[in-house]
Amino acid sequence: MKKQLFLILISIAFIHSGTRVVAGYGMSTASFEDEPEGVDISYSGALNFGVEQVSSTGGITGIEYVSRGFKMEQEESYYDWYYGDVTAKMEADFVVNYLGAYYLHNLSQSNVPGSISMMVGAEIGYFWEGEMSVTAEMSGGGYNYSDSYSSEIDGDDWEDMDGDMIDAGILVGASYNVNPQLSIRATYYYGLTEPNEDFITNWSTINVAAAYAIN
Repeated sequence: MKKQLFLILISIAFIHSGTRVVAGYGMSTASFEDEPEGVDISYSGALNFGVEQVSSTGGITGIEYVSRGFKMEQEESYYDWYYGDVTAKMEADFVVNYLGAYYLHNLSQSNVPGSISMMVGAEIGYFWEGEMSVTAEMSGGGYNYSDSYSSEIDGDDWEDMDGDMIDAGILVGASYNVNPQLSIRATYYYGLTEPNEDFITNWSTINVAAAYAIN
């Protein structure tokens, strides 16, 4: 599925002149309605890619395949009469992928190499697919146990989990012009919608990407 989507994006890029290919790496986490007790929440990283066009007024319009998610880690130590001191650890990585459309307004239209400009905008995404992977470990008294599994999440699964098919939020960031064809930018996404009813209140993502003009 990812390869098919990539081919669609590349096809769009070659159809329209003045298009830029964008690829980057994002670190996402989530806010929760009720913070899980005894659980550490951290960032989940994933690659993203897309295509975009820049207007004469400095507006950037694009589509991308983007991931949102988070990591959870829980560790507990206790005494068992048979095994003695036991340590149990659980790690989970939860990722939701969206097909997103975004608009960024470049506050400075300078293409001079070395120039830096600030950007503001918004993005809306449609649920595409997701995945949850879990690893569990337990050790104590010379006994070691570990197990892991992963599960893909499709649209029906996401709806059964009370997930919203649409996600939307604001974007702020800065762009550095390496040369007229290449720019490097960093953006911060803050979700304004509730991705998952009564559980996840919003996504937030820090993304670093490169945009290269191919036409």
